[in-house]
Amino acid sequence: MFKEHARIMNAIAASGEIAGRKKLQKIIYIAKKLSFPFQEKFEFHFYGPYSEELTLRIEELCNMGYLHEVKERKQDITNTAILLPKPEKDLWICTKSTCRSLKIVCLI
Repeated sequence: MFKEHARIMNAIAASGEIAGRKKLQKIIYIAKKLSFPFQEKFEFHFYGPYSEELTLRIEELCNMGYLHEVKERKQDITNTAILLPKPEKDLWICTKSTCRSLKIVCLI
């Protein structure tokens, strides 16, 4: 379970900050098409590719404190940014043979 969460966090860490969930959905979709090991299933929706699994994983990561969604309101438009929190967090990744700790370091 946490292996997929860690892949999403690595994608966000590589960009530093992603401006909105729609953009994150598209980034992960394109990365998957380029043979990156994302397991989420995508369907085409109103604004392009959409994965319910990815939405749930993002919400889980936010609830666990591994991601933050920051909402900014400018005039009549609300913008959302998805980013890693400033302090370091440990995320446990369990596989069949071993369970190891992957330290996620935010360079923001």
